[in-house]
Amino acid sequence: AVVAPFRLVELGCSVWLLAAPDPRYAGWMPWVGMLLLGVIWVSTALLQVPSHGRLQAGYTTAAHAFLVRTNWIRTSAWTLRGILCVLPFVPL
Repeated sequence: AVVAPFRLVELGCSVWLLAAPDPRYAGWMPWVGMLLLGVIWVSTALLQVPSHGRLQAGYTTAAHAFLVRTNWIRTSAWTLRGILCVLPFVPL
């Protein structure tokens, strides 16, 4: 609930980049960014939210380990999105 407004802003910016592309970005970059955002949202809905629910019901080492292990999906996707954002501004 706390992160929902930020997630909506992230989605809005992603849609905006698709609708009004910035010429500094290669044409494929906003699409990959949107795909990664989809991975993040699906992972959150199918893996992290249920894991948090299990942990709220009572801590177990298995539930905690699963949450930490699967959170790398989102961490990796957000890291790649960050790289996509700055890539056009890195001198090669």
